[in-house]
Amino acid sequence: MEGSIELVPKENIQKLPETAPLSLVEKAWISGFLAGIMEYAEAGRPFPSIPKWAPISPVARQWAEEFIFNLLSFPQAELQKEEESSRANHSTIKIFFGSQTGNAEELAKRMGRKLQSVKFPVSVIDLADFKSVDLTKESYAIFFISTFGEGEPPDNAREFWEYLSSSEAPRLENLQYALLALGDSAYPDFCQAGKNVDKRLEELGAKRIYPRIDCDVDYEESASKWIDSVLEILPRSLQISDQSKQAFSVETKGEGQKVSVPLTSKKVSVPQPPFNKQNPFPSRVLENRRLTLMGSEKETRHLELSLEGSDLSYLPGDAVGVFPTNWPVLVQEIIETLGYTGEEIVPTPSGENVPLREALYRHYEINSILDDFPKKGIGALELVKNLRSLSPRYYSIACSPKLYEMEVHLTVVVVRYIQHGRWRRGICSNFLAEASPKVPIPIFIRSNPNFRIPSDPDAPMIMIGPGTGIAPFRAFLQERMAIGAKGKNWLFFGEQHRSTDFFYQEELEDFLKEGVLTRLDTAFSRDQSYKIYVQHRMLENAQDFWGWLQEGAYVYVCGDAHRMAKDVDAALHRICETAGGLSKEKAQEYVQNLRSSKRYLRDVY
Repeated sequence: MEGSIELVPKENIQKLPETAPLSLVEKAWISGFLAGIMEYAEAGRPFPSIPKWAPISPVARQWAEEFIFNLLSFPQAELQKEEESSRANHSTIKIFFGSQTGNAEELAKRMGRKLQSVKFPVSVIDLADFKSVDLTKESYAIFFISTFGEGEPPDNAREFWEYLSSSEAPRLENLQYALLALGDSAYPDFCQAGKNVDKRLEELGAKRIYPRIDCDVDYEESASKWIDSVLEILPRSLQISDQSKQAFSVETKGEGQKVSVPLTSKKVSVPQPPFNKQNPFPSRVLENRRLTLMGSEKETRHLELSLEGSDLSYLPGDAVGVFPTNWPVLVQEIIETLGYTGEEIVPTPSGENVPLREALYRHYEINSILDDFPKKGIGALELVKNLRSLSPRYYSIACSPKLYEMEVHLTVVVVRYIQHGRWRRGICSNFLAEASPKVPIPIFIRSNPNFRIPSDPDAPMIMIGPGTGIAPFRAFLQERMAIGAKGKNWLFFGEQHRSTDFFYQEELEDFLKEGVLTRLDTAFSRDQSYKIYVQHRMLENAQDFWGWLQEGAYVYVCGDAHRMAKDVDAALHRICETAGGLSKEKAQEYVQNLRSSKRYLRDVY
């Protein structure tokens, strides 16, 4: 059939993990797909997504997507002895990642594939597993560190940072390193976690072999250049001469199994998804309705966007990236206040020359221009040189593809307020709130493999999602209902008022009646004289919460990183102490073990 992928010969199909939920045909197809994406690995490019027409079930697709995300090349089993011999004379380059949403992880694995393709011995390591490596005995390490919250390290790097910054951290005079930091310059603690690690490594005697780069949200180009530059300065003496046939060896999280997928002499064509961050899909609005009722102090909306014709696919836990345009009223105010005509020709961030009005409307962040440049006098070219490119905003997908394959649903709180006599508006939330079917919405899917429902359908889930943080949990519950999962589900939801701000109330009550939702605890902060939040409901039910944890429950948190996530984390530690009878130190160890075993997952912002 047109567009199909030619499979590798049957005798070359390697054994995938026994735990993989795959039929023989699915194993054959996925083996062929893995062989085909070798060309992407050799080029150091991101892996393509599995096409929609792939002859595999939804369960197999989810397993394969996560499997591929964790893909990294190493020599196959029969080359192990030769590899060990080579390592006697060659240092393996360790690439560590601290990642919250997957960006730092993807960059680390991309660099790993690129180094391996030119014969550098390399290992890519989750910083949650940093204890498996003795840094005092390593020669070369490369770090990819993201920042989240208020300058904090991501969850998988918290224990590493606590150790590195402690008095117990060893001297690292033998270590040579480079570090790429990821962050968002809209926040005051831009790339702070990466900066902290970089500074501490230097204090411990490690030698920086290439300057740290602090990457903003639009990081692709700068990160790629940095990776290439670091590759160029690595000593060629580290490279291994290997004439043997190469293969992928893949280690999957939690299973510890490695799978070799051979290169095949047959040409395998893997289609590149037509729509991505660089080429967003022009979606259209199917529904745009207000969730909050009359009298609410907020405006929160439910949007449904079409994926028809996009070939985009997603899983519960993923996010939609939206490229907004700026408010035309603000664009005009800037042009008039600073004395422009709007027709001045200026470059976009990509180098294209367009009229100033178009540049301000589509290409640059402009919300702070009148604060930074309140008077006339700056030329149009100088103005845009001082502006950030207009970056996409991300929203957790609030539906399951098993119920809405050709749609994505979003839960959006609309930001509007007056400050210093001027209206301030959230760029994307207002763009979406005012969207109509006539105006295309540029979107793409951002995978979030670190925020998935348990692979075991019998495992209990505890979901904590106040406000718009409920979005992924609506998707989780729909998914579990669709697959007939038997695991218990407990949701904590909070907002200001039950009468006006109870998002998806009817749906949640239906989930309760149908047994999909086992428990629903709500915290409406303004419905009494004292404020109640989700962390208070957790503590009120500490004994039951602890009981669910003992049954193997997974804990998910989505929403505000600055206050809510910290308060929920503190409540979780308190539950371990009071209901679990653990000391403060043992409670910290228990929660860290939940993180390490991927049973405490957060999607916070």
